[in-house]
Amino acid sequence: MSHIFRFLGHRHNESTTKWFLDQNEIEHVRKALKLKLNDRIEVIDGRGHVATGVIESSSRDGITVNCPDVAFTSKSNLTVGIAIGALKPSDFENLLPDIVECDVDEIFVFQQDETAKFRTNDKSIERWNRIILSAVKQSKRAWIPELKVCQSLQEIIDSSAQYQNRYILDVGGQRTIMDEWATICDHVFAVVGGERGLNENELNLLSKHNFTTVRLGKTILRATTAAVAISAILSAKK
Repeated sequence: MSHIFRFLGHRHNESTTKWFLDQNEIEHVRKALKLKLNDRIEVIDGRGHVATGVIESSSRDGITVNCPDVAFTSKSNLTVGIAIGALKPSDFENLLPDIVECDVDEIFVFQQDETAKFRTNDKSIERWNRIILSAVKQSKRAWIPELKVCQSLQEIIDSSAQYQNRYILDVGGQRTIMDEWATICDHVFAVVGGERGLNENELNLLSKHNFTTVRLGKTILRATTAAVAISAILSAKK
């Protein structure tokens, strides 16, 4: 079976078969992939719809795709959110595709006390969103996870208030995440510190707001390893 490329697009209403590729996708279609009229592709809207069809027209105004087949994938009843202390840009960019492929629904990045502010600047956020979209298309996800950047740990606490199960990932935890497995339901959220982990003040603040401290195992993991591991474990509950 030949590979079918997937792109982000939209349609004006649900009764039409015509989809329009987003402007940021057009150059990739024409110059990188060199796709032509009548080539078969997939188009997603990032909100559960996946349309399959052929390129109908390509002009300076855009690319139109005729998609008679549209499938809809509902979101899981279990929502997974992961919060990560701001890492070095290259480390976080390498980490992002793995988290997206693990089917995480919300990705939070937060500033820690000793984190350089430039790590979460506008240019970085723009690049992260491009990486997320690329990973969504590669992994054939129907929903685009939401990226949220928080300037403090308190903002993380407030933003995750709707999650029923909230965890701190720390090697000092008395219980493992698998000890909690039977109780995880509905919405689950985990906080992973940056390169230096979470300091005592941060751990105390999270605990004060009813976050449960857990560990993955007996070894000390790098932040990038821990983030991928907890993402995969929690998403397996879906």
